[in-house]
Amino acid sequence: LAGGNLIIANDIQATGATINLTTAAGSGGNVTSSGGGTVKTTNTGTGITINADGGIGITGSGFLNTDLGTTGKLNATTQGVGAAGNVSIVEASALNASQVNFTPAGTGTHTISVTAPSLVIDQNIGVGTVNISLIASGTTITRSGAFTVTANDLRLDAVTGIGTGANLLNVSAAGNLSARTTGAGNIFLSVGAGTTNIGTANGLSGINANAGANNVTLS
Repeated sequence: LAGGNLIIANDIQATGATINLTTAAGSGGNVTSSGGGTVKTTNTGTGITINADGGIGITGSGFLNTDLGTTGKLNATTQGVGAAGNVSIVEASALNASQVNFTPAGTGTHTISVTAPSLVIDQNIGVGTVNISLIASGTTITRSGAFTVTANDLRLDAVTGIGTGANLLNVSAAGNLSARTTGAGNIFLSVGAGTTNIGTANGLSGINANAGANNVTLS
């Protein structure tokens, strides 16, 4: 239990076991990394549990480094109001959506940002009142099953593809939707019923596949 900010400057590792990180109620304390400090576990039950009175990854380096090793779990709750309760995670391993659960419990609009080498949407994630950024820093964002990413503003950012021709990525954005691939990757999105506004979401504008060199499909 930290009385203020909890800064991870060196690794915290509990291979196969649980890790609990908490900042005290009323402290406004954040949990974040400094330098390369990483929180690591492959525990498939509770995994890493974070209860931050402020936010996660919003001070120090600007993100929290995690390594769930493709099997670990992360459950994270923030209490900060608005941007003070934001979450920014940089995961070292390929990540399935079912490995993580985020609960921004404070009032106001929050932004959750998750970066991993690749991302698979294998469960429904998000709500229409929270901004979400999903960033695949190595390869793709795809889905496994008929699941949907729901957000207020939704940013999708990958290298070699978002969705596939056979399995479009299901998305629902109450606010703005943006997407891009930075390498030789196509974008395939199913935007569902209702109005979809292609705009600026979490710092990214419009939909752009490999600087216009690749295909974009919206349905």
